[in-house]
Amino acid sequence: MNADLTDFWLIHLPESWPQAPKRMSVSALLSLEQCPRQWALTHAPYPELGLQHGYPRTMTPAAVKGETVHRAVQTIARGLVRGGANSVADPKTVAILRGMGGLTRAVATALDTVLDSYASNPRSQRVADGMRKDANLVVPVLRQQVQAIMSGVCLSRHESCAPLIRESGRDVTPLIAGSRTEVRLRPPEFPWIGVADLINVDADRCEIVDYKAGSPASSHEFQILVYALLWSLDTRLNQSARMASCLRLLYPGREIVIDAPDEHHLRDLQDEISDRADSVGRALESTPPPAEYSKDYCSYCAVRHMCDDYWTAIAEPTAPPAEPSRYIDAELVVGGRRGPSSWDAGIERAIGIPGGSPAVLLLSSDAQYFPDGLQEGQTCRLLAFRLDQPLDGAELPVLSCGRSSEMFRLR
Repeated sequence: MNADLTDFWLIHLPESWPQAPKRMSVSALLSLEQCPRQWALTHAPYPELGLQHGYPRTMTPAAVKGETVHRAVQTIARGLVRGGANSVADPKTVAILRGMGGLTRAVATALDTVLDSYASNPRSQRVADGMRKDANLVVPVLRQQVQAIMSGVCLSRHESCAPLIRESGRDVTPLIAGSRTEVRLRPPEFPWIGVADLINVDADRCEIVDYKAGSPASSHEFQILVYALLWSLDTRLNQSARMASCLRLLYPGREIVIDAPDEHHLRDLQDEISDRADSVGRALESTPPPAEYSKDYCSYCAVRHMCDDYWTAIAEPTAPPAEPSRYIDAELVVGGRRGPSSWDAGIERAIGIPGGSPAVLLLSSDAQYFPDGLQEGQTCRLLAFRLDQPLDGAELPVLSCGRSSEMFRLR
């Protein structure tokens, strides 16, 4: 990011809205179907902030842990393929892991890489600092999850030689036999893209494997079925149009095997996802794209501070009263300063607090958002602030800033 941090914490709306992806993916489709506005706000350019390719994502400990496990498993599986091992039980695996500095080092390196990917992101500093401090506690837990997933990875022994295909300045090698990790599926005649974690091909099987660090979800099954379709259509990698015979989802301590689709099923799936992609593409033609409010989904949206529909929805008088010790979102007007880290405030809109209610705002430092400090009369949107018990017996709700809290100022 090139913009001053003062600019970042000021709400900027897109000057132009993005079009649908030229090549659709499962993640893009599901995100667009859930809320076109969220996808558009996330992928729009923000030239005033020096951002041409989307808005910075939030960092959560759960997301970092999931990314770390996935990256570590990918790295180890790639090492096993290159080293000629067919599983973690293969005698060659000991030497391969030793070359990575050991399993614990491989996981720690993956965590560092994930945290480094957020380095220029102003939304991540406090969470990243906390996770680096807690790395000695986090890595052993993540190591167990990596081991559990890797126990289900089985590889084909060798990859046969095949002529290279030159595509957009890159060499693409058809997969005729063997194992390949992080396989980029990009059928020439079908505008979709996906990256399968592992594909095994030999005389007896054609297997697609995907690693998942979280809990099983129906979207995971849908995703790997789409990968089976893309594999069948990708004539660059799969020149014989061989269909997948086995689909496996590997979770920590659990494996789910999905029935491989037949040709009829794949044709139906292709028609279905084409229609769904056309539908979300039409939704993006609106300016702005429509917002789909969902109480559970919107509370995790990383761009909800820019969505007026969300702030209108949370101010509905039918919302139940907010309970102390909960994290809520609130739009408020800053009042006078009460102390070194506290301000009076007036609630405009909030989850479970009536508009017009007085409140107290607590910040460890207002300079973390606004170097010039908070000014009386400014309107701010608070994300994930803790609703605490009243101060000094005063019957006022207290909103406190936590590690994952954020505050943006309206223009």
